[in-house]
Amino acid sequence: MKEKLTAANDHLLSATQLSALGLHYDPFITPNDASLLYNDSQQEMTTNIILKSLANDAKAILLIAEPGAGKTTFLRKILHMTYPDVEQCACRITAGHTFQEISSKIKRKWSLSDGEQAHVELSIENHVICYLQKHPKLLLLIDDADQLDLASLAQLLQLKHRIEQTHPYALGLLMTGDHNLKLEIIRLEQANPSCSANYQINIRPLNREQTHRYIKFRLSNASSGENQSAEGLLDNAALDAVYQVSQGNFAKIHVSTIKALSQLERRQITTQRRKSTRLTSITIIGLIMTLVLLMYYLAIQLG
Repeated sequence: MKEKLTAANDHLLSATQLSALGLHYDPFITPNDASLLYNDSQQEMTTNIILKSLANDAKAILLIAEPGAGKTTFLRKILHMTYPDVEQCACRITAGHTFQEISSKIKRKWSLSDGEQAHVELSIENHVICYLQKHPKLLLLIDDADQLDLASLAQLLQLKHRIEQTHPYALGLLMTGDHNLKLEIIRLEQANPSCSANYQINIRPLNREQTHRYIKFRLSNASSGENQSAEGLLDNAALDAVYQVSQGNFAKIHVSTIKALSQLERRQITTQRRKSTRLTSITIIGLIMTLVLLMYYLAIQLG
C-alpha cells in the first residue's frame, strides 16, 4: 500500500474479494497520496488556472457542482499542488457549522507566538493580518460551504474583503458547494457588495472516455504486485454500463464499479468451486475403478 488510506464511501470490497481480484486495496478509497489522484488534461488546465488565481492574485473562487461530482477531490488536488510559499488552512463544513468555528480553526492552524498575541484575544481579522506579517501568502479552503448559514457565509466573505483592503494579493479563498451556494452569494452580494466572489467554476461530470480512463487508473493503482493487469478486470461493455448508470458522477462511478467488481468476484469463485467439484468427482471415480481392478486381480490369484 503506497499511503495510509481512508474509505471514500460505505460501498467497499471485502478482503476476500480484493484477494480474489488481485487487488492490493479497494480501488475507490480516498488516497492521501497525491500520485493516486486522477487527473487528465482538461482537469489539469482548470487546476492550474485556479492555482494561479489563488496563489498569485489571492482571488475568491467558487467551485460549483452537484453532490458526488468531485468537489472534495478537486480540493484535495489543490492542497497537494499549491505552491510551496503558500500556507493553507482547510475546513470541511457540516450542517450547523458556524463562522466562529471556522475562526477557531484558522487561529489554531495559523497560530501566533505569545509575543505576537500580547496575551490579548485578537479578532479573527487582526489575527490573520498579524500572521501575514511573517507569512505573506495564505489560502483558505472551505469544503461544502453551502452547509454554512447565510450569516456565517457573509462573515467569511467580509473577512476576505477586509483583509484585501489592507493586504491585497495575500489571502486566497476557495469554496466548494452545490448550486445553492451560488444563489446564496448572489443574495448576499445584492445586499452588500463586499460579499462577493471573483470567479465561479463549474465542475462537470466525466464523459464516457474520461470515465473509462478513471476506472482503469484506479484499478491499476489498486493492483497487487502479482497482478499487473488489474485495469483490465472490467471490459469495455462493463465500463460502458458503469457510465450509463453514473453519467460521470464520481460517487456513482464508485458505487457502480464496486458492484460490477463484486459480481465479477462471485463469478470467479463460482467457477473455481465448479472446477473443484469436478476434480473431486474424478478422484472418487478413479479410486473406485482402482479398487475394482484390485479385487479382480485378487480373485484371479486366489481362484
